[in-house]
Amino acid sequence: MHQCYLSLGSNLGDSAANLKSAIELLSNNFALDVVAVSEIIKTKPYGHITSQNDFYNVCVSIRTWYCPFSLLHICLSVEIALGRKRELRWGPRTLDIDILLYDDLVLKTNHLVLPHYDMDNRAFVLEPLKQIYERDFANSNYALEV
Repeated sequence: MHQCYLSLGSNLGDSAANLKSAIELLSNNFALDVVAVSEIIKTKPYGHITSQNDFYNVCVSIRTWYCPFSLLHICLSVEIALGRKRELRWGPRTLDIDILLYDDLVLKTNHLVLPHYDMDNRAFVLEPLKQIYERDFANSNYALEV
């Protein structure tokens, strides 16, 4: 199985419920296991359109048999199922799912860039991702006893 990390964000409707519903839809997929979920954090909009609601953000650690492009398709399907409409770049949305990391794969295509091209500039990605990493490390065989 492949180890992947996703970032989920929402700022339309009941954003916390949108995130929980998205995680549930991902969990119900037979070829995908949700391993860990960060706490939900609330942040200001990122990008050029700042006059919109704050975002609720979460990161999810998953293990999957899907190839990167199939995983992207699954993520887009979950977005659509929860009412995502792509009308305005950086605009408000019911749900946005980004693939941050897929194993140690480096990939650059017109549709998918891995690792995510801008994750290192997004505190709303790094903070919840750090929560998951710290939990994973604390529970791994690599954690040192002090």
